[in-house]
Amino acid sequence: EILAARNIDRALRPRFHGDGFLETVRVDVEVASSDGDGDVITLGANAASCALALAGVPWKGPVGASRLSRRGASFTRDPPLWFCENSGFDLLYATDGVGCVALELGCAPAKDALLKD
Repeated sequence: EILAARNIDRALRPRFHGDGFLETVRVDVEVASSDGDGDVITLGANAASCALALAGVPWKGPVGASRLSRRGASFTRDPPLWFCENSGFDLLYATDGVGCVALELGCAPAKDALLKD
């Protein structure tokens, strides 16, 4: 839970800087129900971004999050959690539509050619 919260915070926090907005903003993401396949980090980051947009908070959003995993020779975007468990490459990417705002990569030792692709 703490790692999920940090990933969501890492995607959203930079969008508040430079506005002169000094109020405290708190976003709570709670999983009420899950089928066990959905990635709560990407879903939570996207839901938090929507909540901030609807709340009218002055920030430079929205932010969208997605996950890319690789098993064998195939890459899958937003895979089910069971796919990520033994993945040799697991990338969590958050963007504001212009560029990357947060990036987290977990991977097994790989050849440079794999990461260049």
